[in-house]
Amino acid sequence: MVRFISFLLGKPYESCKGCETLKYQLELANYEKKQLLDTILNIVKPQPVISTPVTTQPIHKVASSWTKQRAALEAEDRHRAQIEAKDKLSVELKNRVDILEEELLGEEKGNASEVG
Repeated sequence: MVRFISFLLGKPYESCKGCETLKYQLELANYEKKQLLDTILNIVKPQPVISTPVTTQPIHKVASSWTKQRAALEAEDRHRAQIEAKDKLSVELKNRVDILEEELLGEEKGNASEVG
């Protein structure tokens, strides 16, 4: 309002020193807040994760016949069954080896006590 009246009277508007000081302090406070916010965001911002490239497998045709799909599924099942059978066999062999080792250790302890 004061600016409009000074404009109508033809006098240039001059703001007081108190107003200039307040404007400067407001600019300074806003600048400090912005700097603080930027610093906090840089600290909190997570680092981007760099992952290794993943090889993709080609997508199977959707329009293939049911017999081809069934054959592929059966082949995959046979392959999984072979892997599971190998794992089961290796576990059984490991158990047998452990039993034999225990028997041998038991015999050695028995022989050592008889000799000693």
